[in-house]
Amino acid sequence: MIIISISELIRKIHPVDKDNSLKMALDYMLDNNLSCLPVTEEGEVIGIIDLKSILSKILSERIRLISLSNLYVSSVMNPIPEKLSLKSSINDAVSKLLKHNVYGLPVIDENRNYIGMISDEDLIKPLINENSKLNMLSISDINVEPNERILHIRMLILKNNLQVIPVVINEKPIGLIMDRNVLKILKTFYERTPAKYRRARIRSLTASHAMIQPPPVILKEASIGEAVEIILRNGLRGLILIDYLNRFSGSIQLRSLLNFIVKFKGEFDVNN
Repeated sequence: MIIISISELIRKIHPVDKDNSLKMALDYMLDNNLSCLPVTEEGEVIGIIDLKSILSKILSERIRLISLSNLYVSSVMNPIPEKLSLKSSINDAVSKLLKHNVYGLPVIDENRNYIGMISDEDLIKPLINENSKLNMLSISDINVEPNERILHIRMLILKNNLQVIPVVINEKPIGLIMDRNVLKILKTFYERTPAKYRRARIRSLTASHAMIQPPPVILKEASIGEAVEIILRNGLRGLILIDYLNRFSGSIQLRSLLNFIVKFKGEFDVNN
């Protein structure tokens, strides 16, 4: 039985104020490979922003024509659906992330003071020694070709609740796109493209601009623990599955790993 507590997974992520610029918050997230940030007002944590909330709003008709420096964190902030405490279990934390479809939640102490964040990336760490095979997970077969537009990839990520999308040609994976990669490309596009040209030029952004090469892959017969080790070591949001002929066999998402914890790993449900 593996015993692990919330306190072992907390990251002391510095909050951003709701009146900070979105560009500053996004820079902080991308520079530190963070999937979520707590948002404060007068020192009190009142909300969160994550990769998904930004990605869902950054290309709205209103925001598309505005510089990220002129947008506030509050424009993409979601109210905190729940908070975690040091007495929360791993299963409780995972269940709340899945229930509210967020990438992280703040942790508070007994005096209700903010002490850190727990993110989807943190919560898969207990699976590092898991011997169950990858076929126990929900596998996504969604993939794109390198000329697929970033606009369509963004839609696929949001519609299907994905964290990664493989880039495939003739059944062979040639790249991997993470939600974080898409945001990085869009941020650069906003910074370099005058507002009056954005509507026309954004269609030229394709998967080839955002994909990781060579793609991180793992044999579909491998264990969950082996996959988690690769994901954590390389700061990934998911992983491509291949067969022995290096043919694309699907992808696993951070979300599918969290679902596995809730469904099968009752032994993680251990309080401090």
